[in-house]
Amino acid sequence: MASVATSFSPQNSAASTKAPTNTSPTRVRRNYPRVLDKNSSKNRTIVKTLHNNACEKRCTAEQLALAWLLTQGDDVFPIPG
Repeated sequence: MASVATSFSPQNSAASTKAPTNTSPTRVRRNYPRVLDKNSSKNRTIVKTLHNNACEKRCTAEQLALAWLLTQGDDVFPIPG
């Protein structure tokens, strides 16, 4: 039996950018605790670490995330966008 997990547009939702432009609690965002204000400090720390690591590797945060995914096994297929 095979299973598939799909990440919901992390690049499109500005998850990896330094300053998300829309942080209002829309009907969709209310269902995802990771984007609530109470978690924003931890999220900013994670994003800062991601950007620092990418800078050290001389690539973008998105490129680093995709490279990491590609090392997770032959059954992982990144779909950027």
